[in-house]
Formats: sequence, C-alpha cells, structure tokens
Amino acid sequence: MSIGPPGNVDDLEGAALDAWSEHVSGLMNEAITQGAFDDGPSPFYNPSEESLAATPVTVTWPALSGKLRTLTHLSEEDRWELADRERLRTAENGDGRQDEYCEWSVSRDSGGGITGVTFTSEVPDWWGHLARRDPDLLVRRYRELVGVEPPLDDLFDGNEYNPQNQWNDGTRGPLVHLGQGNNNLWAAISLAAAATVVREQQNGEIVTDTQVLMGCANLGDKDRFSDPSIASTVNAAAAKGARITLADPPGLYLRGIRTEGMRPPRGHEDRDPADFWVPIRGDEEHRVRARFEVPDGAFNVSDITLDGKPILTGAQLAQRVDVFITVLVHDAHQKATTRPCGA
Repeated sequence: MSIGPPGNVDDLEGAALDAWSEHVSGLMNEAITQGAFDDGPSPFYNPSEESLAATPVTVTWPALSGKLRTLTHLSEEDRWELADRERLRTAENGDGRQDEYCEWSVSRDSGGGITGVTFTSEVPDWWGHLARRDPDLLVRRYRELVGVEPPLDDLFDGNEYNPQNQWNDGTRGPLVHLGQGNNNLWAAISLAAAATVVREQQNGEIVTDTQVLMGCANLGDKDRFSDPSIASTVNAAAAKGARITLADPPGLYLRGIRTEGMRPPRGHEDRDPADFWVPIRGDEEHRVRARFEVPDGAFNVSDITLDGKPILTGAQLAQRVDVFITVLVHDAHQKATTRPCGA
C-alpha cells in the first residue's frame, strides 16, 4: 500500500509522491527495529508492507500546551502571552511553548487588534521532502501562505531545508508549518511504536496508570496533553494483544475549534463564530492548516469575547482548538510484548 502525504495535499505526484511513501515506510521500519520486539509479529506494524483488517481509533487533545499548567507562578493571562511569544526554542523555555503538534501565529492591525490567528499541524518532514523534490514549488507555496515570495536561499541552511527559517520562525503574521523541535512525524511514529510495549512493575503488576507509564517507558513528556493521550490509547490496545499502526495518511490533524462561550461584539450578535474557522490546507477529514478570522473584516477577532474575556492572544483560541491522530488497531489475539519499567 502506498502511504499518502499529510493531509493528502496535492503538492506532488508521481515519483516524488512515491518517494514520500518510501520515506515514511522507512521511518516505520526504523521504529520497529528500534523496538527490538520479541520473536513473532511486531505489535507495531508497517501498513505499506502488511494490509490488515483494523479499526480506526482517533486520539484527540487540545492545542494549548499542557506544560503551561506547571507554571503556577504565572497568571492564566501571562501563560497565554508566553505561549504566543515563545513558539519555538529560546534560552529560557527549552524546546518552545507550542509543543502539542500544533503551532499558531497572530496577525494584528496597526492598533494591535487581532485580525486573525493561523494554526498549523503540518509536519516539517513534508516540507523538507518538497524542498528536495521541487524547490520552485516550495517557494510558491511559501508565497501563497505568507504573502511574500522568499529568496530560495532563505529557506535553506547550506544544502538542507531549514524548518526554522526566517519565514517560518515568527509569532506574528502567517506561519507555514510546524517548527518546534518535538513536532515532527518521527516523534509521533516512534512514540506510537514504543507505546505498544506493555510495562511491568517490580511486583509483577502491569502498568495501567498513564503517568507511571510515561516515566517507566520514557514515552515523551508526561506534562503534555498529546504524548500521554497517544501513549495510553496505544498501550491499552497493545495490552489486549492488538497490532497497531498509524492510519493513512500518517500525520497530526486539526479537528476544528470549539466556539461555545464566544460572543461577537454588539451589533453582530447574529454572527456564528464557527463560521470564522477557515480551513486552508488538507482534505476535509485531514486539515493541516486553518485560520480563525472574521472573513468580511466587519470586526476584529479581539472584539470577540470568550468566556466573558476579550480575545487578546492566540493561546485563548488554542485552548479551544483540538488536534488528533488516528491509529489503526488490528485485533491479532497475540501475546503482548511485556518488559520491566526502565528496560
């Protein structure tokens, strides 16, 4: 089976698309190899090499980082501003504040009012592939998404595509794709593969508590929403003897935005905030880019209130944006792969 591009985007076709399928297949095989699974079928499988009857299971979490909850010395408003400001790695924040496989940037008018917030869950792996296969198309796509045609050299570091180039490292104006260090396809694949191993405590009991599982199996960051959600779902299925993989096309996707509690300004009460969510890239079932804006510009996003507060940051919207990944669960009735914590 051929593996599709994230969101089933139509950037490439033919041999270039086949090369992407081979690349992702290679990542899945690498994850299986690194797992050093016991004899017999690996609990994580490569769908391009095995076609199995499987049930799709969707794992969903909010886009605003769960790690912000640990910053108890800051007010909620300060945490929102921090998430907007420190999208990527800085000396103070480590890897970056937007670490749930979703990143956003805020567009403002001359008075500081928010005119739109752009969200993306599109993995940088695809853009690196696009850069290698069709650099001219890469530049055109940047022009379409940021409104400026960047010099090709700006997008590369030597001969390699730079995901954190100057046109994709900002927090104001449209961004292009994910850039935070942990937001990539390999991170999702390797996490899902590692989570298929069932963990056993010293007393022989199987680990079922998610927080304990995250620590004893080194499954990403326990304080995020994404990593524990993926790990616990996969691990529970693997414990029942299932074989698991990522659904095609493998990627992280935007489910949409929850608009309950949003109120347009006076005189526009008849407007539905759900209409302000505008999908931009990806097919209907696999959105990788969207923008929250008032399409006719009748008022600003910051004129809308959310739970009684004006929307002054993109992070307020991010806590209402849902991200998801879909795994395939094949009921193999096989013995689960079990290892001690820490092994």
